[in-house]
Amino acid sequence: MPVDELASAPLLFRYRPDYSFSALLRDLLKQVHKRQTDNRAVINVGIVLHYLIYAQLELMLAGKNIEIRHNAMSVGNVRAAQPSNFVIKQMAIYVTTLPTLNLIKKCKENLKVGLFPIIITIQEQIGAAETLTKAKGLANRIEILSAEQFLTINFYQLSNFGEIEYSTTLETLVSMYNTLIDRYETDPSLRISIGK
Repeated sequence: MPVDELASAPLLFRYRPDYSFSALLRDLLKQVHKRQTDNRAVINVGIVLHYLIYAQLELMLAGKNIEIRHNAMSVGNVRAAQPSNFVIKQMAIYVTTLPTLNLIKKCKENLKVGLFPIIITIQEQIGAAETLTKAKGLANRIEILSAEQFLTINFYQLSNFGEIEYSTTLETLVSMYNTLIDRYETDPSLRISIGK
């Protein structure tokens, strides 16, 4: 496939029923990272994680009459290191691939107004987020979660921990993700298809 076609092709969630969801997710994120590194597209890991988590939140809260306030994170206007934000009831959720002092400052402001901040970041940045919160005296006041683990445990919960529901849940998650991409983005390379 020519470089231009590859850059605009959807990402591929390689479905293998004998693989764990976390293995499938790692494979997907490797594809994103490769495209990001090769500069073949504006796609980046932070954007994809943002919309995967948003899709899961939508599915988890469907029919519960709970509002998700979403601050849009668009490829066109947000740097990869800048966190996205969801507010659900009293929770302020930040999705970022690079925790910064600015993010910790936002979390501190959240605490002042009665919101409980949660930082969801890639596994490699958990230590950095913990160091920053300790440095600002907020170590026990901000939840820090691995994006990979967050997505994985919620995926199994959505599938009712059942083998039969596994493929259906994956299809539902990808469909919701693509719906959100279509709503907020213009880059077709952000879409995901399911294949082998």
